[in-house]
Amino acid sequence: MATGLVPVVSDLQCFKDFILDGETGYCFDHRGSDAAINLSDILAKATLNWSKTSGIAKQSIHMASKFSYTQVANQYIAEFKSLITSNQ
Repeated sequence: MATGLVPVVSDLQCFKDFILDGETGYCFDHRGSDAAINLSDILAKATLNWSKTSGIAKQSIHMASKFSYTQVANQYIAEFKSLITSNQ
């Protein structure tokens, strides 16, 4: 994501925080016997609508920046400070 590659992920809950289908990446239904067809359809969709996929690439870079080491470290520090302050 951080390099502008558009993520294509299975439709699992663990991806929902940062992959918004059609906005910051593509999700496909990996369950069932037609999982390969679902993935193929998503890849075709991404390839055939390159202008939309290019926009998604830009949004994915922005989303990935929210999860940089610096951002995550700052979130931890803020949480720790909050816990310390609330316990005093």
